[in-house]
Amino acid sequence: MKHPVKNEIPPQLRSVSSQRGVALAETLIAIAIVALLSSIVYMSLQPPVERNVAAAVQSFIQDGRLESMASRSPVVVSYNAATKQFRSNRVVGQSAADCVSATHPDRTLELSEFGGVRSTDSEFSVLWLPDGQPRSCSTYAAPLDAVTGATFRVSGLSATYTVGVSADGQVRLY
Repeated sequence: MKHPVKNEIPPQLRSVSSQRGVALAETLIAIAIVALLSSIVYMSLQPPVERNVAAAVQSFIQDGRLESMASRSPVVVSYNAATKQFRSNRVVGQSAADCVSATHPDRTLELSEFGGVRSTDSEFSVLWLPDGQPRSCSTYAAPLDAVTGATFRVSGLSATYTVGVSADGQVRLY
């Protein structure tokens, strides 16, 4: 009679252990496929960077309106294409609100921080009055045009978004 070697696996157990190895390999492959598909779906559901930048611009302009209402002083929100920068400036010590007298810088938003995003607009400016009403800076505190309002476009590789300020003070992203 042959005595089995101590390190040898009996034939009955050998098939069970090889089946477990196949099941484990199949499970790992299935998990890897699910992870890959999940990452693809997640990336496709993310908004494009242009939308995120446009939402930041929208928020910045809206914050200028809220700041003017809270501080009870006019606030100018403007864009400088040379510096790629939005600025929010309070009008301090002036009886007549106009865009030229806004000299107290409060906040900035640097579009250059967002890679691959640009604007074709050379300038943008809105004067927010303490009652929350917008005015045009191009004609020094004249009401915004009721039809066109003021707009700012954000472009990139995949999309273009427009932030608009209407004559009634609504700041929209479209």
